[in-house]
Amino acid sequence: MQNPLSRLIGGLSVGRKLALIYFLDLTAVIFVSGILINEKYIAINFTEKEIAGSHYIGAISQSLAPLAQKLARVPGAEATQDIARMHDAEVRFGEALDTAALNRAFTTALASASTGDQAFDAGRALLTRVGNQSNLILDPDLDSYYTMSLVLLRF
Repeated sequence: MQNPLSRLIGGLSVGRKLALIYFLDLTAVIFVSGILINEKYIAINFTEKEIAGSHYIGAISQSLAPLAQKLARVPGAEATQDIARMHDAEVRFGEALDTAALNRAFTTALASASTGDQAFDAGRALLTRVGNQSNLILDPDLDSYYTMSLVLLRF
């Protein structure tokens, strides 16, 4: 007693059997190619988030470094430039990193704080969020994970 599929294939001519083999092999190649292409897109998206995070952190560091050097600050032209820089960074890179609330808290602290403690704490919270969301800290390679964590959060 033969299987109906075996009878169907057995009834095909040699040319059609070869064509069937070819198409079955082709579907496997297409499937594997699709998986590899999808993996490359994942790597590209990972890198794009890292680049956006790097640019965002550059804007944060320009506002945060003066606060670290002198924790007393008078709101004025310098704060206005920092606020404009942070707004621009949020518009350009913040949507993918979900940093709107932390950015708003940092810019509010920059605008109103006579001491830099509140602004510094808000800036560090924003910096940590950007580092985590942009895959800069949460790197799958263990050696670069510790390096990036130290660079972004400690130094």
